[in-house]
Amino acid sequence: MKIVLKYHPIRSFWAVFNKKSYKYLLYYKILCAVVLYNFASSVISVGDTGLYLSGASGETYSGSTAFMHNVGAILMHLNYNTVNFFCAVISAFFIVKVLEDLQFKKYTYWLVYCMLFIPSFTLYSSIFSKEFFCVIASCLCVISLIRLITTTTNKFDWSTVWWGGLFIFFKPQYLIAISHIYLIILLYKYYFKNHVIWFNLICICICLIDAWLLMHFADVINSYFLNFGIYFAGGNTTRIIYGDFFDNLFMGLFMGFFGSTIPEVMNNSVSLANMYSVIESSINWVLW
Repeated sequence: MKIVLKYHPIRSFWAVFNKKSYKYLLYYKILCAVVLYNFASSVISVGDTGLYLSGASGETYSGSTAFMHNVGAILMHLNYNTVNFFCAVISAFFIVKVLEDLQFKKYTYWLVYCMLFIPSFTLYSSIFSKEFFCVIASCLCVISLIRLITTTTNKFDWSTVWWGGLFIFFKPQYLIAISHIYLIILLYKYYFKNHVIWFNLICICICLIDAWLLMHFADVINSYFLNFGIYFAGGNTTRIIYGDFFDNLFMGLFMGFFGSTIPEVMNNSVSLANMYSVIESSINWVLW
């Protein structure tokens, strides 16, 4: 008697990459996870992947950092390249699932597709890092939001528990923006779909409440940003003036997107890696 499995996990997993463009993305992520990581890590510090997989104790850390150290202590018996290989494949799977669900028009699809080939994004999302888990959470979040917008059922989407839990554990600050998006979609879909004026007023009220909260917790926010640099190599930050976060918010967002300024690049006062980040960010800006 021959038993035929209706569901083959590996075959079903591979079936997601049913387009050449998807396969190219997968191969590129694997290439970055193995080849580019080994090259880049010999020149600059590539996140904390090496530290996580070195078997260093996570007892002095807490939260997500302790988790990464403890899991890394288990995975350290595998080769770095093997761990990064599986991270690249898994992240590619979730990214492709998002591309499938979004159903872009051809022009928009290729713009988004090109952005997915940005080396820094591909590298950090393809290795054993917190960014890897955040990419999974982001993909699950986008899929959940698509279902919320397109479906007419009121069933609870249990994937919300997964991506919400990942964000709470790894990057809780991301939930501030995501919760706003989720709230606005829920309000429009279930309460104000036929009342556009009231919906716009609600959105304005939400913005005003956010502005009040920022002003109310200004001292706390400033104290966080004044000490932000100690968590990075060199222990320095450009936000060294009290109130700089508020006074130069929009210019800071613009400059933060590119990193080093043009005068710094022209005067050779930054490293080669920083110069590359400016070039990459500029390309990304044009694609956006």
